[in-house]
Amino acid sequence: MTARGKTLKIFIPVLEVLIIASLLTAFVYVFINARGEGDVFDVSEGWDVIVDDKEYENVDLSTFTFPRDVKNVHEINMYYHLSDDMLHGMTMRVYTRLSYIEVNLDGELLYYSGLEEGNPNGFIGMGYHFIQIPSDVLADEVHIRIVGVENGAITGLPEVALTTSNVAYTTFVDENAVGIFVSAFIFILGFVLTTISIFYTYLNTDYFRLFLVGSFALCSGFWSMCSQKVLQLFDVSLTSNSSMEYFLLELTFLPLLGYDIKVRENRSRNEKLAVRILLLITLCYDVIAAILHFTDILHYSQFIIVFYGIALVDCIGMLFIGVKSTKNMSRSESTFHFALCMMALYGFWKIIDYIYGNFLVREKTRTAEISFPLALLAFVSAMLISYLFHLYDMVLSKAQEEALTALAYKDSLTGLYNRTMSEKIFEKLNENRHKYMMIDFDLNGLKKTNDEQGHVKGDLLITGFAKVLELTFSPYGKNMRMGGDEFLTIIEKDELPDSETLMEEYRKNIEIISEETGLHIDASYGIALSSEVFEPEAEQIFRLADERMYEMKRKTKGNRG
Repeated sequence: MTARGKTLKIFIPVLEVLIIASLLTAFVYVFINARGEGDVFDVSEGWDVIVDDKEYENVDLSTFTFPRDVKNVHEINMYYHLSDDMLHGMTMRVYTRLSYIEVNLDGELLYYSGLEEGNPNGFIGMGYHFIQIPSDVLADEVHIRIVGVENGAITGLPEVALTTSNVAYTTFVDENAVGIFVSAFIFILGFVLTTISIFYTYLNTDYFRLFLVGSFALCSGFWSMCSQKVLQLFDVSLTSNSSMEYFLLELTFLPLLGYDIKVRENRSRNEKLAVRILLLITLCYDVIAAILHFTDILHYSQFIIVFYGIALVDCIGMLFIGVKSTKNMSRSESTFHFALCMMALYGFWKIIDYIYGNFLVREKTRTAEISFPLALLAFVSAMLISYLFHLYDMVLSKAQEEALTALAYKDSLTGLYNRTMSEKIFEKLNENRHKYMMIDFDLNGLKKTNDEQGHVKGDLLITGFAKVLELTFSPYGKNMRMGGDEFLTIIEKDELPDSETLMEEYRKNIEIISEETGLHIDASYGIALSSEVFEPEAEQIFRLADERMYEMKRKTKGNRG
C-alpha cells in the first residue's frame, strides 16, 4: 500500500469518529432542548437590595455593581414585587457561588439550599437554583437572601430569571446553547476517541498519543459541561456538579502533560526528567486535593490558588522546557506548541479579565461564558491535528523505510530479490523446518549476447528471463537473482507442487517471452528438495540444486553450440 493510501486509511476512521461525535451531540442537544410553549418574564429591574447594611432602591440587576468602598460582602437581601401573572406555575432561576440561599414569599419560606444539618464543614458549590412557585400560592413580594460561606463568595448581584415552569430548563438551554453544544461535543468526542484508542493502543503503542488526546478531550469536555451547569439539567446537585468541576479541571493537566512529553520526544534526558517531575507533582496534588475536599477537611475553593500556581508552572514547563526553534520542529510539535501559546494567551487574558471584573469594577456575579468551551474546542482540535500530523509523518517514514528496505533486498535491473534477501530466506528456512524446493538457474548465452549484440541486448535477455520466472513461479514462491546470470527460485509449502508440471509451464513461458523479446532465452537448472536430506540446511539444499544445474549445463553444452 502507498503512503497516500495508508494515510487515507488513518484519516477516514478519525473522520468517522468526528461524525459519530457530532451526531451524538446533536441528539443530546435535541433531547434536552425539547420544549413546549411558555412565557419568559423580564425581572432584571425594580429590585430593592440590601448589601450587608447598605440599602439600594429600584436596582437593575443587569447593570448594578458594588461601590468601591463595599468590600468582603457577607450577605445580600433582594426584594421584588410580583405581578399577578407571575404567580401561576412559575420557576425562578437564581445563580449563587459558595453561598447558601433562602427564598421567601411574603415572609413564608419557599426554598432553602445550603449547608446540610450535621455537616457544618460541608461544601456548597456554585450553580443555578431552579425554584418553583406553586400555582396555588398568592403572594406579593419575593425575598431572596444570599449568605456567602467563604471570603470572596459574593462579588456582585446574582442573575435572576423567571419563566413558566414548562420552559424553565429549555430557556436556560437556549440562553447557553453554544456553550452547552460545544461542551457536549468535546466530551462525546473525547469519550469516542478514548474508547477506540484503548483498543488500538493494545495493538500498537503509537496510538497512545490518541489516547492522551481523547483523555484530555474527555476530562476537559466534562469539566466544561460542569462549568456550563449542563448536569443540573439532569438533577445533579450544586455540590456534586461543582466538586466534579474542580476535580476535572485539575485532572485535565495530566493527559496534557503526557501529550507534551510524547510530542517533544527529542528533549534531552534532563529536560524529559523535568517535565516528568511536573507530571508527578501535578498527580500528587490532584490526589491530595481530592482527599482533602471529599473528606471536608479543606475544599477545592479554599486552596485553588495552589492549583493555579501548579498550572502556571506546568504551562511554563510545556512552553519552554526543551522547546526548539519553530523551523526545527516537526509539524506535529509546531501545531501543538502554537496551540499551547494561544491557550496561554487566552488564560492570561481571562486572569486579567477576572481581576478587572471582580476586584476593580465589581461586576455582577459571573456565570459560565461561551468563550471557555470555544477556546477549549479550538485547543482540542489543534491537539487532534497535531496527532494526525504525527500519524502522517509516521506513515510516511515507514513507507520510506519500506522503500529503502525494498531497495536493499531487490535487484535493480530485474526487480527480483537479490542475494542478500536469499540469505534472509535461508535463515528462516532453517528456523521453520517446513518442506521446500529450490530451483537453481544459470542463464545460457549471456556473455555471448553481450559480446556480439551489446549490453542492452544482454540486459533484455536478463529481464526477459526474470519475467519467465515471475510468470511461472511467483504464485508458489520467491524468485531471486543471485548475481550475473545466476537465478534461484525457492518454494516453501506444506504440499509442494509437482516439479514436472512446473517445469513444463516454465518451458512454455520461455517460448512466449523469447518470441516477445526476439531473443533465444535458455537456462540450465537444477532442482533439489528439502525432503532429500535428513535435517537439511538451506545452504546444503542450494549446493545440491547447484550441482544438478551444472550437470544439466554439461549435458546440454554441445546442443547449444
